[in-house]
Amino acid sequence: MKSNLPKAILVVAVLFSSFIESNAQVTGFDTTAYGFENGAAENWTQNAGFTTSTEQAVSGTNSMKAAIDGNTNVPKLQTWRNSGLSDGLFDVLAGDYELSIKVYITGNVPTTLNFAYNGTASAFKNIPFTINELAPNTWHTLTESFNVTADDTGRWFAIQFFSFPESGLTGNVYVDDVTLTSAAVAGNESLSLDAYKIYPNPSNDYVNIAAPKNSLVRLFNSLGVQVMSLQYANDKQTISTKSLPKGLYFVKIESNGKIATEKLIVN
Repeated sequence: MKSNLPKAILVVAVLFSSFIESNAQVTGFDTTAYGFENGAAENWTQNAGFTTSTEQAVSGTNSMKAAIDGNTNVPKLQTWRNSGLSDGLFDVLAGDYELSIKVYITGNVPTTLNFAYNGTASAFKNIPFTINELAPNTWHTLTESFNVTADDTGRWFAIQFFSFPESGLTGNVYVDDVTLTSAAVAGNESLSLDAYKIYPNPSNDYVNIAAPKNSLVRLFNSLGVQVMSLQYANDKQTISTKSLPKGLYFVKIESNGKIATEKLIVN
């Protein structure tokens, strides 16, 4: 998403922190894979009705698109568990978790987009997101919480629609930036997408971050290591990324008890 907000005057040098913060309850969750930046739908075990798309993306260049065409297809996307690749597999400890996804719709779409958490038989969870009442042609952040009762390894997600009860549906559903975090880390309420801007993204030498005044803004690398922390006195800042290794990062913005996590690519 692009913004025409002016660049901030203050340029903040990014300092690597010796403090390491990670989500100890989830390991092996490939954020690049679940941001759909390093694998096409064809790499997933099941990909009926889904394609990698550059038409819409929250960050990076790709999202996953499900084209809805009447009742002729029921799209399903399941991670790489049987394809010889391990990108889609992850391990969790027992506890409470929050699943967050970004969704963009056009046209008429099914009522529910379902994420199936595939654990052991006793840990299987259907995590439904209601999408047919979302405003079209804009990105939405949707979150749901669920509990895992025992430690689990080699888990995956299936992204799917149930059989359509409605008839004559024609539209598109785009999914991006799927994240899984411990509920203690995730926070209780999401900051709306229109409350902040991160641009340019991908970033070369700098990134502008516009957020509410007095926000806490933190940057994590793809391993969950915090590499920056800033308490905003103003609502806009420009941050140098020249000292950062190229790769995928996550910007976490906390404001008045609400939290947003956004993917940032540094080139």
